[in-house]
Amino acid sequence: MHQMAWKDRWYGGNRSAAHRYLTNGLVLGAIAGAYGYSVNFVSSSLWWTAGSSLALGVTIVCLVAIVHGFKTGRLTSQPSISLPLRFVGLLVLAALVFCISWLLIVRAVPDTITRIVGVNAEFTVPLTAVYGRGTKSRRCEYRLEGEFLERAFPGRLCVSSSFAPFPSDVNITLQVKTTALGMHIVRFEQASANKRLQATRENGPPEPCR
Repeated sequence: MHQMAWKDRWYGGNRSAAHRYLTNGLVLGAIAGAYGYSVNFVSSSLWWTAGSSLALGVTIVCLVAIVHGFKTGRLTSQPSISLPLRFVGLLVLAALVFCISWLLIVRAVPDTITRIVGVNAEFTVPLTAVYGRGTKSRRCEYRLEGEFLERAFPGRLCVSSSFAPFPSDVNITLQVKTTALGMHIVRFEQASANKRLQATRENGPPEPCR
């Protein structure tokens, strides 16, 4: 009896197979998406575009399946909910599915692959040490930003207040693992010599992340 009550609370009283798959899929996807958000991964330009398109395709397929589920009665909603509210709810669900799919496909999965089979590399890039509190930086007051991190999402590396003078331009040496999907940043520190920065400006970072 206790187990049935727990399931009723978890699935909202609807224990159809389609409803269970949808609920469990969103929860597990959100957990994996949180991992994708937190990793220090820089997608390659190719995978950023291809992965985003793939995430959009997954969202469309899921949205069609959800609509079909409601039409066939496998998924149900409260009869008191009006049609406009159902439409808004569907749009919110589509946005949620896209965000989760994008974090999984563009970040979580390629980061895991890169950690396992990536090639070790080291190079130096110019970044800017930034300090400031804002909507997007509330938990990352001291951070590094720059062109190299544009595809790192959310486009920064969080650091301590003692890492560098704030604000300032700094040369950062990155130790990474790299594949055609992108780069996983293993470790980073301030560069010890300007010669390494000059070499990076002339040669650029490894090809996969251009």
